[in-house]
This record gives sequence, C-alpha cells and structure tokens, in this order.
Amino acid sequence: MPFPVKKLCDVRMKMTSRSQRGVVCVFSVSLLKYLCTCLGLSLVGVCAKMGPRSGGIPRRFLYFQSGRPSRRSRRKSSYRNSIPSPLVLGNTNKNTVEERFAVAPMMDYTDRHFRAFFRLLSRRTTLYTEMIASPSLLHSSGIHAATEGGKREEILKLCDTGRFEFPDRLPEGSSRQGARKEGRTPFQKVDAVLRLSSEEETPVVLQLGGCDEESMAASALLARAYSYSALNLNCGCPSPTVSDSGGFGASLMQRPQLVASLCRALERGCGGTLPVTVKCRIAAGNSAETTEVHYEELCKFVKTVSSESSVTHFAVHARKAVLGGLSPAANRSIPPLRYDFVYRVKEKFPDLSFSINGGLNTLEDVKEHLSAGLDGTMVGRAVVADPLHFARIDREVFSEAGPADTTTRGDLLKRYGSYCDEEDRRQREEGTWRPGARAAMLKPTHHLFAGLPGSRRFKQIVTEKQSHHDLEVSDIFEEALSALPSLTVDAPCLPPDENSSEPRQLQHARSEEVAH
Repeated sequence: MPFPVKKLCDVRMKMTSRSQRGVVCVFSVSLLKYLCTCLGLSLVGVCAKMGPRSGGIPRRFLYFQSGRPSRRSRRKSSYRNSIPSPLVLGNTNKNTVEERFAVAPMMDYTDRHFRAFFRLLSRRTTLYTEMIASPSLLHSSGIHAATEGGKREEILKLCDTGRFEFPDRLPEGSSRQGARKEGRTPFQKVDAVLRLSSEEETPVVLQLGGCDEESMAASALLARAYSYSALNLNCGCPSPTVSDSGGFGASLMQRPQLVASLCRALERGCGGTLPVTVKCRIAAGNSAETTEVHYEELCKFVKTVSSESSVTHFAVHARKAVLGGLSPAANRSIPPLRYDFVYRVKEKFPDLSFSINGGLNTLEDVKEHLSAGLDGTMVGRAVVADPLHFARIDREVFSEAGPADTTTRGDLLKRYGSYCDEEDRRQREEGTWRPGARAAMLKPTHHLFAGLPGSRRFKQIVTEKQSHHDLEVSDIFEEALSALPSLTVDAPCLPPDENSSEPRQLQHARSEEVAH
C-alpha cells in the first residue's frame, strides 16, 4: 500500500479512544476518497483495513461507499446455491407522471404505511417513497458481489438483459451481512424496501439517493419489478450525513454533469420503462444568502441535466440549501423562499415541467401556484400534521370525487385497520415481522382526530397498545374509538367548512372561541 494511505491507516488503528476515532473519521473519509482516486486504489479495500472489526471507521460512513471487495471476500464469494430470481419485469409504464399535487418524500414519514393511509383520502395524489440510498440496494441485493465488486460493465450487462438471480444469502465478508444476521434473504431485504402495499397505491415515485452510476443503475434494475410510476433523483437533501459524508443530496446541485450521468444510469437501469425526474433546491452553498447568481446556477443546472439526459420534470424546493452550517430542520425555514426563481425558470424552459415545493401549507397555496402557471405542487410537513385538510384535493384540484368525500373518520380508521391486519399477517407468515413494525403502522393515524375532542386520548391509547403484539391493529383501533365521543368518531373526513381552505385545527379553534 502506498505510504500516505498506509500511514493514515496505521495512525487510525492505533487510536483507542472512541472520541479520537470519531474526530478522525470525519476527516479521514474525505481524504481517503481523494487519495484512492489519485492512486487508483479500492476505497472499500482500504476501509476494510480500518473497518468496524478493527475498531475503525463506523459502518455509517461505509454505508454510502461502493467499490471492489477485498481479495479475501472475493475468494469466499459463492453463488452456486442461488435461488431463481423473483425479478419479473412487468412494469412498462413510460408515461410522464402527472404531479399537479404530490406529497414530498420525507424520511421516517412517507413509508409504505403512510402511503396506504393517504391513498384512502386521495386517488390522484402522487406519492413519493422515502429517499432510499442506492448503494444500500446495490449491496443488500447481492448485485455488488455478483458483479465482481460492482463493476460498471457487469452491472450494465445485467441492466441490458434485465435478469438477475438473487442469492440465497450474502457472501462471507460482505459489508451487508446484516441481512444474514436478521435471517432474511437478499430478496426479502430488497422487497421490504421496495414493495408497494398494493396496485392501488400508485402513482408512487421511487426516490433514490447516490452519487455513483453503478448503484443507480442497479437500483433502477431492481425497481423494474415493482409498479412505480417514475424514478426520482434526490438533489435537495441538505443533511450533513447525506451531502457531506455521502456526497449526494443537495451537494449534487454543484455538479450538474454528474447529475446528468446519474439520470442516464437510471434510464439504462430501468430499460427506458420509467420516466426519470429530479428533485432539487434552487441552489446550494455555505450561506443562506440568495442572489441573482444563484438563479443563473439553477438555470445552468436545469439546462445541463435536461440536455444531457431524458429528464423533463423538476420538483424544485424554492429555498437554497445551506451545506455544513444548518440542520435539515433549519434548512426548511431559515433560507428565504424564492418562488420567483421557480416561475422564471419555468418561463425560460417552457418545454420542461416544474413542481414547486417549500412553504405550501394549505389547499389555497396549492391552487394559487397552479393557477399561476406551474405544472405541479408538492407539500410535505403540512400533510403529515393535518392529512384530512387535503382530503378535498381530488375534488378541488382534479375535479373528481375523492374516496373520503362521504366517509367518517371512524370508518376511515376501520378501513386502514383492515390494511394493517393484512400487512401484519403477511409479515408474520414470511418471517419478516419485527417489533418496530407495529409502531410504523400506527404512526399515520396519530393526527387523524387532531383538533377534535378526545384526540389526545386516542393517540395515548394507540401509543400504549402498540407493544401489545397479541392484539390485532383493528382491535387497538376499536378500543381507541370506544374512548372517543360519538361526535368525534362520526365526524366527516372533509373539513367542516368546505368553502374554506384553512386547516381543520384552525377552524375548530375558532368555533370553540365563539362557543365560549
């Protein structure tokens, strides 16, 4: 091993203090990436010398890396006992996704259960998955080891043939042995991430995060077996874990040519069966200050990506991403909103479609931006805080009757309880059930009765009973409903005042003030 890298490895392994190792990890990962690129070394091979078994770099830093495994792991790799591939290429949807209204991708929120719950409120809303790190899919599926350590040429061959046989287990020495320890096969590991609750869940867009073409192509290949409506590349997440350590998310705003390459890899991976879109910010930098220079950078980004790939749709969060200085929560409030940038870029590129995101909290906001000429809108936290405020979205935006137009909140909860029972039974039969799965199923219902009498008691009962695994989810809901006033249980899903676009909590608070 060349001296600079070997010296860093030796110094790193001599450190015994956890605090010392933690400080050096942040610095060493970026330095190692640069040195390995210059010297033509394998990053994973070098990191293996400093890996978790040696008390070295934590797994969270290796989570975003890809590369050739060590010689030892390649010697132990064996795919003789692989099972036939369950990958069936049945999705050939090449139509552009209509995103007049979409729920933004949010970590720990827009999972399969939330999407199933919100689909009971709206048929036409475009839903997004949580951001899924493409290197994780590359390793967990076994594609990385099956293609000689993630070789670009081998992965592209798989994409062109559209065939991949999942191994029955990951090879010894794999960096994704967690699937083996949990007793799950690589296919079960991937299916737990990508599977949709049902065909009725669509339209759903799969959002991927990554910065290398190999993992992007492999992830798109795996997505072909599922009924996703489109693939979306995350270029807007400002989290330090993603943008700094991972090298993707909002940091990709500064590398438009790489983004175009990643989009082409997604197109190659899905075989041209799915449209590829991009979610981004208006700019990325070290401060919240937003100037005309950043508008020019946005135009350059859009022009480069759209001209060097087939991307025609951009979902733009109308704020600048501050890298390295603000938390993700602060990045949603401190940088100023610049809606004018989105409108101007739409005028400059009339043949492309743009959705606007950031600061949209009500139906009135959604309709205002649509009437102003934008192609779509995207709402995030407001949907989680008050999902029933957007129960009228089908009627008011798409001019169609919605599934919850004549449904009470109690009936809606019972319908969702049936889904939870079926999902719970399926996981137990397949052996993929985990204790935390119950909490994830119940989470979307926490704000169902927000602003109404007994809502706090409902959430308390649901939270207390989620650990009672001998009860079905529908039984938990029945017990919680029995503690609520009949007025709350039989309340309609639509807001009390159909002519108002205010969230339901504000209307209820105002009615209480009048009553008192």
